[in-house]
Amino acid sequence: MQGILGIACVFGVAVALSRNRSHIGWRTIMAGLGIQLGIILLFFKIDWLHHAVLSLQVLVDAVDASARAGAALIFGDLVKDQPFDDANASPIFAFRVLPVILVFAVLVAVLWHWRVLIWVVRGIAFALEKSLGVSGAVGLACGSSLFLGTLEAPLTVRNYLARLSQGELFTVMTCALSTIAGSVLVLYVTLLEASVQAPLGHIVVASLVNVVGAIVLSRMFMPPEHLTSAESASDPGYRNTMDAIASGTHEGVRLVVAVGAMLIVVTALVSLLNMALAGSTAFLPAPLTLEGILGWLFAPLAWLLGVPWEEAHTAGSLFGIKLVLNEFVAYLSLSQLEAEALSERTRIMMVYGLCGFANLASLGIVVSGYGVLVPERRDEVLRLAPLAVGVATLVNCLTAALVGQVLLLV
Repeated sequence: MQGILGIACVFGVAVALSRNRSHIGWRTIMAGLGIQLGIILLFFKIDWLHHAVLSLQVLVDAVDASARAGAALIFGDLVKDQPFDDANASPIFAFRVLPVILVFAVLVAVLWHWRVLIWVVRGIAFALEKSLGVSGAVGLACGSSLFLGTLEAPLTVRNYLARLSQGELFTVMTCALSTIAGSVLVLYVTLLEASVQAPLGHIVVASLVNVVGAIVLSRMFMPPEHLTSAESASDPGYRNTMDAIASGTHEGVRLVVAVGAMLIVVTALVSLLNMALAGSTAFLPAPLTLEGILGWLFAPLAWLLGVPWEEAHTAGSLFGIKLVLNEFVAYLSLSQLEAEALSERTRIMMVYGLCGFANLASLGIVVSGYGVLVPERRDEVLRLAPLAVGVATLVNCLTAALVGQVLLLV
């Protein structure tokens, strides 16, 4: 009953805070919940489909091997799992993991130029439009969020952003914050390989379920006033394949630098805060840490989603880190946990619950980015962005709760 209570609470919050309860489309809401459950059940209950999705891990392994080959040309033995043939050495993150992001960013750019991803996005947009009644523009933006980042996804419908209703704009923002970009997908898969079996399948399913959940919950909070049509996704404008490779490399370098710098800064700030907390609470039997505080604050939420209470503090800490810092640090923390810290079911639930860009850092990115894309709607964005982060967090929680319930049946 824990998980069922958590699911009920998520929808209860959505109804309680809705801007227009009388216009909530309950048939669409139930259809969306059914689609989410259907995707999760198909993945976990149908063996051949489960193994087919998990087999996608081969693609990540291929990208990882190719990235290692390219990085070895520049960095030599530094890219090995055990640098300098030292059995006690750990992989060097900068040389072992970051090159994978660079290669994957280029692959996304090339596949977009070859229109492979564009047709996939259009197919997803069509399915969302027919099943959930979203407009063509919203469907395209939501479908794009499976592959593109928080600001890149709305670029596919940039020409329509100014005409979207407030409810539609809110849905686009929420969906982009509820998923992760394809360019960092392989990074999280690499981090989680030692913690969860074939994590790629779980993250792909999580993003797909989150797209549906984002549409459902955002339309409960803010039903759209009208529907805006759109015929096709915007083309990024690559002249040829070489231009796509060069542009993808440029974007990948920016992403690699941003991820590396962010990891250094966030780790340093957390360490500094923990030292300050340890000094000011030295009189306690166990000095406080940021992770410990966040764990106690979010432990009730983790329990409500179906996590056993003895694991709720650890799981709650991960939820808190994801919201206050970002999902990357949360996944990194999950990968570093001892094997006995969380059960297999809870680990899988956390992979789904952390799969999204909903955090305070993304709030600043959304406000500044949309201010450039649609400057005439900057005031609306300032009002909607904090709420979008909150709703996207609820989307991630809903997905984790649904997966937890299904895992009890497997």
